Amino acid sequence: MVTGSMALEGTEVMAAESDVPWAFRSGEHVCWLVRSSAEYDVGERDLLARAAFAGESVMIVGDRVRTRHNAPGASGDVDVWVGRDGLAVLEVMREQAHTVDLAGRGLRILAQMEHLAPPDARLEDLIACEIDVAEVAGLGATSVVCAYRRSAWKRELLSGVSAVHSRLVGMGQDAAGFRIARVGADAWALHGVIGFEAAGSFAAALRALLSRSAHLRLHCAGLELIDAAGWYALVAAATGIPGTAVLLEQVNDTVATAWRLSGYEGTTPVQVRT
Repeated sequence: MVTGSMALEGTEVMAAESDVPWAFRSGEHVCWLVRSSAEYDVGERDLLARAAFAGESVMIVGDRVRTRHNAPGASGDVDVWVGRDGLAVLEVMREQAHTVDLAGRGLRILAQMEHLAPPDARLEDLIACEIDVAEVAGLGATSVVCAYRRSAWKRELLSGVSAVHSRLVGMGQDAAGFRIARVGADAWALHGVIGFEAAGSFAAALRALLSRSAHLRLHCAGLELIDAAGWYALVAAATGIPGTAVLLEQVNDTVATAWRLSGYEGTTPVQVRT
């Protein structure tokens, strides 16, 4: 059985890795680093079994997109060839999420990510793709597991993309030091520490979010620290797209003090509130 931390407790959004088996709730957007084909096969079988037991629909994204509707009222299984057309895959994911939501049941999606983005993609493009996937996870009672084969993806890409998931499985030392995850229709939560090594991933995530919504609100109760490189990345992203604004709210005293000392306060479209 593939293990990881896939169970939300109460209103908690982020969780460290643990040995909790495949049990997760709607809205979760999970990053799974797969070490072997055998591990993937076991994980897929387990996911199918759990969905069947729960009466939920499931979608598997590989060379083909396959659905299995275990939910009463969600009919019309899909089995289509999409190859590596990421836009086509995302459209099928959205359509199926809406179909299952109309039936009032859940949809679990397991996506082999090389079919949504090429393994040699730029970090910014990959993160933009994952923001699209996160939006799918926010449709109805949908949850998405993004499977990355260790042998196919560069380590720096894996580290960067881990930052835009609500939950990590199998990442270990490959994980980024921060995470930004969807917590509502127009809300995102920012957690962890943003320093020099994370600044590139942070900036890419912000640009992807600001390209979709000119006014970005980040809940920062779980944010520990942003250093000078992080503030520069934030301000550059906010000023790089005309007409945008970023609000960081519920920051701790350390973050608030660092912002005041950064020299950006009052001169940029960024606001920081405790």
